[in-house]
Amino acid sequence: MHLTLIGLFSLSGRLNIDHGSIALLFFDVAIYSLWQYFTTLTINTIALRLGSATGFAIIYTLQAVMLSNLLFWESQDTMSSVKISLLWMNPIAHLVLDWHSSFISDVDKYINKLSLSFDILFSILIFFIIGIIVTLLSWLVVKKHQLISDSER
Repeated sequence: MHLTLIGLFSLSGRLNIDHGSIALLFFDVAIYSLWQYFTTLTINTIALRLGSATGFAIIYTLQAVMLSNLLFWESQDTMSSVKISLLWMNPIAHLVLDWHSSFISDVDKYINKLSLSFDILFSILIFFIIGIIVTLLSWLVVKKHQLISDSER
């Protein structure tokens, strides 16, 4: 999808590719790939234990709660330390690139719309750590779950 958009904008002549935009593309792909990885793995792990519908329902309910927390966050008028802490604790907030900052000035000029100290590399690190934790927990569940029973052989 990203390459299709780049191609379309390149044909129209309205695309300026610089170091910042290439780095931002990498950050975007990294954040969303890690998000999709651990949400999909979590759904599938829950599905092994409780069924597919339950896995989807649990994860999408959690995501709906996180989205509603962002609506609460946006309704606050001032940028207090509590409001910034709520933003940092919500995984969905890490998906909004415009809310991030970057120590790379070429990237920071495209993002950081709220002038927050919310580093994009920190979000990637958090998602990577969550991915490792989910992978280990999923491995433990799969290890204990008998995928092929002796009676089916």
